[in-house]
Amino acid sequence: MSFLHFRLFIAWLVLLVVATPVPAQVLQKAAPEQVGFSPQRLKRLTEVFQAYVADGKLAGSVVLVARRGKIAYLHAFGQRDREANSPMPEDAIFRIASQTNALVSVGVMILQEQGKLLIGDGVGKYLPEFQKTTVAVPKKDGGYDVVDAKRPITIRHLLTHTAGVGYGEGVARD
Repeated sequence: MSFLHFRLFIAWLVLLVVATPVPAQVLQKAAPEQVGFSPQRLKRLTEVFQAYVADGKLAGSVVLVARRGKIAYLHAFGQRDREANSPMPEDAIFRIASQTNALVSVGVMILQEQGKLLIGDGVGKYLPEFQKTTVAVPKKDGGYDVVDAKRPITIRHLLTHTAGVGYGEGVARD
């Protein structure tokens, strides 16, 4: 076997090992105290999510809190289908979009914790294109004027979706 063939064989072997499916870990339930959680604090989750459902802000959800490979809290709220009056099961499958938001938010919090950035910082500190931003101000007779923003967009604004960055709808379309 030539050296090139040997290297190709090793590369194939590595890919085979890496691509081999691994069964999912089954998480066992544990008392919250066993994994460092307060049952009273977790009860607040129940109260908040039940209120969201009662107020019509949320049709239903499933909340799972795990630590050290153990489930400390698992609860289904509301309905999976309001029209069919179908309750939300704990093993419901959800279509989840925009997961980059969650990943970026965790990354930002890690950088904040390490002191490498502050969420109160202006985005322009890191992306010079955002040093000077504008906003659309509606006119009384229709249309709008584009003017300089009164304050910079901060990382906090981006995390809380209050930066005013549009998605190409309304005045942003123009």
